[in-house]
Amino acid sequence: MTSEQPIPLNRWRRVTRGLITLCLVTTGPLSACSDDATPGLSDTVEPLADGCRPDECAIDGSCVANMVAAPDAPCLVCSVITDRTAWTALAAGPCDDGEACTESDACVDGACVGQAKVCADDDPCTLDGCDATGGCTHEITDTPCDDGDVCTSDDVCGEAGCVGAPRDCQDGEPCTTDHCVPHVGCTSVTLETGPCDDDNLCTLDTFCETGVCTPSANADCDDGDVCTVDACDPAVGCVHSALNTLCDDDDLCTDDACDAEAGCLHTLNTVDCDDGDACTSADACSNGTCTGQPIPLDDANPCTTDLCDKDTGPTHINNTDPCDDDDACTVGDVCADGTCYSGSSVLECDDGSVCTKDSCDAASGCVHTLTVVCNDDNACTEDVCDAVDACVFTPIVTPTCRPEIIVTIERCTRT
Repeated sequence: MTSEQPIPLNRWRRVTRGLITLCLVTTGPLSACSDDATPGLSDTVEPLADGCRPDECAIDGSCVANMVAAPDAPCLVCSVITDRTAWTALAAGPCDDGEACTESDACVDGACVGQAKVCADDDPCTLDGCDATGGCTHEITDTPCDDGDVCTSDDVCGEAGCVGAPRDCQDGEPCTTDHCVPHVGCTSVTLETGPCDDDNLCTLDTFCETGVCTPSANADCDDGDVCTVDACDPAVGCVHSALNTLCDDDDLCTDDACDAEAGCLHTLNTVDCDDGDACTSADACSNGTCTGQPIPLDDANPCTTDLCDKDTGPTHINNTDPCDDDDACTVGDVCADGTCYSGSSVLECDDGSVCTKDSCDAASGCVHTLTVVCNDDNACTEDVCDAVDACVFTPIVTPTCRPEIIVTIERCTRT
């Protein structure tokens, strides 16, 4: 049969390309030709438009032989009878997912799925796992556990497995015998008689009486010292506290002591103290009382009122008192906001004299400078400047300055 002859249905067709010969059946997948394939049906197959043979898939620019799996995806294969242009997902069949810790790997909808390898050893003291080679690991832990023994407690995992410490069944009752019975737990047997220890150092000669530890007497702690207070502590026995501490009167201004005959003594002292008054300093004890010296309150500011509160100390409250701004030429200075402000008026320095020039000096006040000089060059007058009339020259009456009287005598000549 030549290549031009029709290909019979359900018949093998030998297809040769280069050195590779395959058999193509018209109704089934490609398969290698057997020696008994129908003779006379061989042909040389030319590539299709995608460059691949009919028995190859053209996927991602490459020709892939039929039933060859995709790289790193064993459940995706080339199936020329399903789709020559895409990978075909296998719904079943064995595979290898490349994971050492999975088993029974199988294709499921194109994915290779393995079941996690079971490494559980049913030991509560091991942490079970799987290593990179697929081997099971069982790491010993140090976690709490239960060894199933009611006569142990604080069970913990270790190299020897789950191990607990012997259970303490002591019930704290001196007149019972306590122990642990396997599979039962702690039990106690009451002692009706016999010596016992009640762990009380203040009792003597204790014995069991119908299950109760009973003392025959109490400890005598009297040491015969009036400067001690005697007591008994069940944990330590007799305690003798020095009365020096019990004589403390909580007064810092006394020295407390105990005298064997007089008992408590409280001697006055002069130590430093705190009288609780914020308005005093250098506090010290005096005659049994804590007394301080008043602290200075004056802040040298005339515009504050200086006060003191015994709880908070000195305070300086702004006032509105009259003040002095150190300027002699202002009048009506007044305090505001803790500061002395100049008054709204100025000092009146006019002395009403035409003989002076009036001015004001901030340090000394009014200044009256003589500006009119009266001098008539007459030694027999007192030259002064009158505040109203200006220069006044008053004659001086002295022997030296008497008025000159000229008398003219005319003689008569008889004729």
